[in-house]
Amino acid sequence: MAGALIGAVAGSLIGHELDEADKRRAQTAAQDAASDGRRITWSSEKQPNVSGYAEPAGPVYERQLDSPLIETQFCYDTTANLKYVVTDRPCSPGDRVMTEAEYRNRVPISSQTSEAPKTVTPAAMSGTPAGVSCRKVREVVIIDGTERRQESEYCLGGGQWHRV
Repeated sequence: MAGALIGAVAGSLIGHELDEADKRRAQTAAQDAASDGRRITWSSEKQPNVSGYAEPAGPVYERQLDSPLIETQFCYDTTANLKYVVTDRPCSPGDRVMTEAEYRNRVPISSQTSEAPKTVTPAAMSGTPAGVSCRKVREVVIIDGTERRQESEYCLGGGQWHRV
């Protein structure tokens, strides 16, 4: 499964010390661990002292959510050179997901396609509470040999695992 909702890790306790690319790697590992049910490791491409892993912290279980899994997405239409935001659907086909910093011009727009998948609502898109599959995931970041851990809940919606 491709990478992810940067905001999920970006706002977490361990994510504040990672650059955007490493946040995506950590988030991708967490989503893959939730999906595959096994430990997924990652390493920073730029910082040799930064790595991590994610692993299931329990079995899959069913849960009722109070609202659909809808996240804000920052999108970039490369053909029209246009940035836009969506909250109710994925970015348009062919457009790429960008970071909030790119959207707000805090960093240059990357010429590479984002690793982040397009966020969608869960299968029950009616806006009413939906029963979904969830799993606890242990997320670990190792910086200079020091581990930072947290446990997060991920739920399956629209074919993707999302941090809730």
